[in-house]
Amino acid sequence: MNPIVDMTKEEWGSYRSSLISTVNEIHIPSDVNPAMAIIILSKIDNVYSQLRLNFSELESSKERIDLMVKEIERVGLTGKNEDERKRNAVMEVRKVKSEGGLTLYDMQRESTERYMFCKGILDVLINKQNRLITINGLLKLDKDLMVGQDSYQSLGRAG
Repeated sequence: MNPIVDMTKEEWGSYRSSLISTVNEIHIPSDVNPAMAIIILSKIDNVYSQLRLNFSELESSKERIDLMVKEIERVGLTGKNEDERKRNAVMEVRKVKSEGGLTLYDMQRESTERYMFCKGILDVLINKQNRLITINGLLKLDKDLMVGQDSYQSLGRAG
């Protein structure tokens, strides 16, 4: 699989759909037990780890593109008035194209869209993990309270 940065629109669309499907398949039941929790955490970790590595490359690429745009815009800021300087800056950036014919602005939009999507998926995975840990903690607390009540009642009967 290509890195997210290098994916074609078709590859990205397929990867995106697959990722959404995979994340949606990770369900956290309200009656989760420790064995189920381990399995679910493992699924979350697998998806998170793979995506986080890809996300790092994407984040780096996005930063490079953003910096290039700013640098070229700064160089292109020439003209008699503000409007002319802005127009010239934009024209300078549009001159830079990829092998596929995309302008730097196109690449910036594409990398930002992919970045935001991946960031959202990472947030969903972290939230699922946190909910699972919270539910597991509540179940443990509930169990401890039940054991505590049983102990308290047995003490009351003994006296």
